[in-house]
Amino acid sequence: MKFRAKMVDVTAIRKFYDILNTMAKLAKVCVLRLTATRVYFIINDLASGNNPSPMGGPCVWCDIDHTLFFQEYNLEGVTKEEDEIYLELEPNKLAQNLSVLKSATAR
Repeated sequence: MKFRAKMVDVTAIRKFYDILNTMAKLAKVCVLRLTATRVYFIINDLASGNNPSPMGGPCVWCDIDHTLFFQEYNLEGVTKEEDEIYLELEPNKLAQNLSVLKSATAR
């Protein structure tokens, strides 16, 4: 698996930061799903601290077109058939790293 993305636009960085902050307010952990064309943030009922819903499945699903945020976006999955990457992460930690970048580019 390989993934590389580059964000240059300050407005895009701020919007991405806002998305991460929203996810961090909803749950401590979320799943980041990366595909060739989309970026997904997924929070399930267990991660949000709520009782699992009887229907199951995600309680928050954020779907982003990568071209709106990243000037460079390269992804290779495990195989051609499974061309996706899943990461479980803490959105507040990623937002903290992005806030440093956001403030550095604002100068």
